[in-house]
Amino acid sequence: SRRRHTRYIGDWSSDVCSSDLVGDEITNPTPHFITQPGGANRYIKDMFVYRNRLGFLTEDYVSLSRAGEFFNFFVKSAVASGEDDPIDISVSDSDSPSLNYVSKETAGLLLYGKTGQYLLATDSDILSPTTAKINKVAGYEADMDNPAISLGSTTAFISKTASTTKMFELLKVNALEPPQSVEQTRTVPELVPTTVDSIVGSPDVGLVSFGTIGQSTLYHFSYLRMGGQEISRAWYKWELPGTLLHQFFDGNEFHCIVKTNQGETAVVSFDVAQSSTDGVLTLESGKKTDLVLDLYDDKPYITYEGIVNNQYIDKTRIYLPLNKLNDKKLVIVMYSNRSQVFDEDSVTFTEQTDPVHGKYVQVDGDWRGSDVFIGYKYNMSVELPRIYYKTAQDQQVNADVDAELIIHKLKVKTGLTGPIDYKINIIGIPVRTSKLTVTPVGQYNLNSVNMTESAVHHVPVYQRNHNTTITIESNTAFPATVESINWEGRYATNFYRRA
Repeated sequence: SRRRHTRYIGDWSSDVCSSDLVGDEITNPTPHFITQPGGANRYIKDMFVYRNRLGFLTEDYVSLSRAGEFFNFFVKSAVASGEDDPIDISVSDSDSPSLNYVSKETAGLLLYGKTGQYLLATDSDILSPTTAKINKVAGYEADMDNPAISLGSTTAFISKTASTTKMFELLKVNALEPPQSVEQTRTVPELVPTTVDSIVGSPDVGLVSFGTIGQSTLYHFSYLRMGGQEISRAWYKWELPGTLLHQFFDGNEFHCIVKTNQGETAVVSFDVAQSSTDGVLTLESGKKTDLVLDLYDDKPYITYEGIVNNQYIDKTRIYLPLNKLNDKKLVIVMYSNRSQVFDEDSVTFTEQTDPVHGKYVQVDGDWRGSDVFIGYKYNMSVELPRIYYKTAQDQQVNADVDAELIIHKLKVKTGLTGPIDYKINIIGIPVRTSKLTVTPVGQYNLNSVNMTESAVHHVPVYQRNHNTTITIESNTAFPATVESINWEGRYATNFYRRA
């Protein structure tokens, strides 16, 4: 045996380099992620740790270090192969694999290429150079700029077409048969644009967020699974109070770093799994909840002006954490010892500047000693799907789309909810809006929060289902929760017999 010159990996320092002590280029070759003198460049596409080995992914090779030695990619003996020796294995396919990233599955290491997915696995209990193998398990086209994300027991990745973005979810990945796949965007084929370049997910809260750096719209996929079965799923989109810079999850909280139209940087946070024991508002039942506002501050600095220059002012200054946004409506909520909501739609806020404390707005009255919550309103809008008479048989739900159905009214069961609007849009008739609150006027205590834990709203419709579009909207500082919707109406088949 002979000792060759130490080869350095990238720009790493000498204390993290690896070298071969035995053999030559035939018995102990240099791993393929290192560019050979005079050879073609091999760009490292992904870096990971798998089964106590450090791994590098190039366009057609997977290189794993010795087990337990992250910076050693050479065998110990040129004569015999050991189970802990490094693994350097290629991916063979009729098309160029163009590998770009990996995801760790129970069955092995899933490699994602431009035109297919490959599984690095072993039939033995030990992953070694003699037992490792790579098989192609799927042939989906994957986007190379956005890595796969874990959804707990499954993995999701995206594929882009000329006009839209698709999200595929792989289930039951194994080396014996192709994995099951679900296209989660099939119900909303044109919702997610091709410009998305920031994707994060959290299996703990069941949420995946798609965004585009420099834009203000987020597209969210929410799902709920129990016992390995998908109970519900939904797509919706958010409008941020600025343009997206970065997004991430931290426990149950979803965070976005945005840049406002005033050129300031802020963090927008949302507690996905809010507890009924946490929050700033206390209901009569003792449960708590938070207000729903963008760029909020629950402890702003306030001062009071009583008499100024022999004039009775009686105004309270609320200092803004950021410059006032021009395209958003500001809301100030006073709570604790007494409650009042100052809404920019009904009260004019004039932004002024204090040379010491900065920007502020004023409201009438002395609010010293009261808790203050300040932020910007945002609109929530849910358009209900077309209502049909449905029957269930043999675990299938069938909708009678040909029958005549006249919707008389809706019964909307709400949870913790403030005032919400029901907009009934009937063809040929101006939009009719019904504004309902959980607790009617005169049935709640003075200076208390006008919310209860549940209620049933009766919304009149009196129109054919084909002529009606129903939208639920809310743009107040209070939560809006819709738990279920039932309808009452007249159903007639017109005595037609269908073949």
